[in-house]
Amino acid sequence: MDGKVNLLVFRVGEIYFSINTELIKEIVEVNEENIFPALSFPDTALGFLKHKNKAFVLVCLAKFLDIHSCTDVNGKDAVIVNISGRSWAVLADEIEGIFEVERSEYTTGEVNICQVEGKVVEELTAEFFLKEVNVPGIFEEEDQEEENFDLRSLEEKERILILETNGNLVGIQAEKVLKIEYSDNVQSKTFIDKDQLFEKAYVVGNKIVKATALSKFVGTGISTVRENPILIILKKDDKIIGFEVDEIIDFLELDQTSHFEDRKSDSKFKYFVNYKGKVVPVLSDLFIDNFLQKEGLKDEVSQEEFFREDPENEISFLVISIGEKEFLVEIESIVKIYKLDDVNLSPYPTRVEAIEGIVTTKNTSYFLVTLEKVLGTKIEDSEENRILIFRTIEGNEIALKISEVTNILSVPKRFYYKVTESKNYLVKGVVTGEENKLYEVLNPEAVFAKKEKEELPK
Repeated sequence: MDGKVNLLVFRVGEIYFSINTELIKEIVEVNEENIFPALSFPDTALGFLKHKNKAFVLVCLAKFLDIHSCTDVNGKDAVIVNISGRSWAVLADEIEGIFEVERSEYTTGEVNICQVEGKVVEELTAEFFLKEVNVPGIFEEEDQEEENFDLRSLEEKERILILETNGNLVGIQAEKVLKIEYSDNVQSKTFIDKDQLFEKAYVVGNKIVKATALSKFVGTGISTVRENPILIILKKDDKIIGFEVDEIIDFLELDQTSHFEDRKSDSKFKYFVNYKGKVVPVLSDLFIDNFLQKEGLKDEVSQEEFFREDPENEISFLVISIGEKEFLVEIESIVKIYKLDDVNLSPYPTRVEAIEGIVTTKNTSYFLVTLEKVLGTKIEDSEENRILIFRTIEGNEIALKISEVTNILSVPKRFYYKVTESKNYLVKGVVTGEENKLYEVLNPEAVFAKKEKEELPK
């Protein structure tokens, strides 16, 4: 192993930062439609960033380091990192590129100092995110176990197709390509798959090929491509899949390309090549193989078989409203739901502002939590008002006053993204829904976080 690392360099204000590419999952463009507010998070969190039906906490590094306030984020890029099963999205003012540099000898433990093309660059290490960032991450389970690969150089020629997708260049190994089709020469059918990654299925000969825009797959931009994109069909064993691209730019033969093999089997890029002064990422053959195995269709599959839905493991939530604000609560945490007429309410002095009093039902008493002041809203008196009895993580039970229960929502468990250290925040996670909608999952017991323990009267 040599002393070199690959760093993604980006600018925040006038300061240059970098992150080791081994920690990076994707780069996502930020816009007004994919940012959602986050309740009770530190002000260095700009909210939740929704991408590919996933959600990440968007970190304003500039505000965290007192550079600027991140008031204008539209059109900027977010670098999604995954460290020890936790993910963050870090907002960058401008991406400079990916550079191979010597390992830094100058470090503070959390930050390494290096030079990239004459610029002093601060490398944010895994320790920086785990120890210094005061914003909760999102738990993200790995689908595959990590595998280690040694750094090496190619000993044989590799043939690379350089493709353009949504204004970006991406390379792919030619040996993975089964066929190239112009989309206006084949039939297609629009559909949305369960992960919202694939949007179209093509009928190519006797084969059904489900396809996605390559830009959406690699996370370099939005999913739109030209009106009649070029379809790149890949094959591994008996599985096929399609990528839509705008143009085929070039065909390269590489004799010796110094590159790195990512240590995680789900890393998208194998190495980077310099093409006419531009750094072009080349898709990892290992990642493509795993992706084909997981998502690809067999060579011959009927349209009836293809469009049949598969059952999903689901989790159910109550959709509730508190004033004009809407939230989810996990049904499994709810003990009972009462009408106001079925309980007795009485005031009780307490140090916790959100505790309004005591709820008594037969022989049981609960603290009554109201989030009106915290949320800046008001529960209007109505016959639809309800008292929800919750069981907390520690096994205690508390009561929450709400405006009404509006619906029951069941979603696949993988659409539910839990935040780290959730007991300290009023939001314990987010659920991504249809039509770019995002729901916050309420955590009423957070009103007790960092407070002296309250006890019910004897």
